[in-house]
Amino acid sequence: MQPVISHWANGSRGLDVLLNPWVVIFGIAVVFLARILGTLYINNNVNDDTIRTRVRKQLLVIPSYSCSSSTFSSLLLCSARAMR
Repeated sequence: MQPVISHWANGSRGLDVLLNPWVVIFGIAVVFLARILGTLYINNNVNDDTIRTRVRKQLLVIPSYSCSSSTFSSLLLCSARAMR
């Protein structure tokens, strides 16, 4: 039998992290940034014209999301600096 090297601090088994709003904001930012990265990858590496026109339409929609995620990240950096 293996020795126990770690244990949960409380009975929620890590689900209490979902109550932290910054974790949720970071998760949303990661989702939208991954979407942007995937769209840019397809735009640069696929040679089909119909797919590229669809991808370019998506790239026109995405900047509003990236602007909001950059706003969140700048707010997070400012709050992190204020906490120090």
